[in-house]
Amino acid sequence: MLLGFLSLSLLGCHLTNPTLREKAYQAKRQGNIPRAVELYNKALSQYPADWRALERLADIRFDQQNWMDAQHGYEYVISLRPDNARVSRWLDQVAQCLFEQGRSGALRDLLRNANEQYGNSVDFLRQANYLTKLGDMDQAKVAYQKATHFAPEGDAEPYIAMAAFYELIGDKSNAINTLRLAHSIAPQNMSIADRLRHYGIVPGPTAGIKPVPVALPLPAVEAVVTEVQPAGQ
Repeated sequence: MLLGFLSLSLLGCHLTNPTLREKAYQAKRQGNIPRAVELYNKALSQYPADWRALERLADIRFDQQNWMDAQHGYEYVISLRPDNARVSRWLDQVAQCLFEQGRSGALRDLLRNANEQYGNSVDFLRQANYLTKLGDMDQAKVAYQKATHFAPEGDAEPYIAMAAFYELIGDKSNAINTLRLAHSIAPQNMSIADRLRHYGIVPGPTAGIKPVPVALPLPAVEAVVTEVQPAGQ
């Protein structure tokens, strides 16, 4: 009787989602991707709104360059947790998925909507980076300006990125000025110091210039670009 009771108990129990996710994570670390996918899907069959399992499954699809499935996975996670601290990372992933698919129109919509919904410096920086990749330099420049305008105190990253943009388009004067702004924010950043030395500027207290807050609203530049279709479609 006791053996029969134990058998029924074991049949009736099931692994919890955290346990399934941990087993899936270990399977992925060991290189057993099919097993990891199976376990994540099992977790989702028990609780379809398990955003952690959804994110990790989307990560696998992303690594496999299954851009469409990864995109849909991240989008679903965002819909479930629009205020999560990891939203910026998920938006980065969706943007890359759309870019890899050649869906420039959908990518532009995503970037614009992210700016409207969140409006953080990282959102404008994301937009600027992808507009640069799409070759829309005028609108990218505005997005970089907004990224620096909304940057939190002490964050030099948008200035570093904008300086690289100016270097890319051959605008040496603005590249130097932006690097000097970055240096005033992060004087210990050796990468900024090295780039200033490249222009013959000795890093130090006099090398940096403090950012001046933008008083007027930054202009919005719109451009019409034909959507690029993925190869083979």
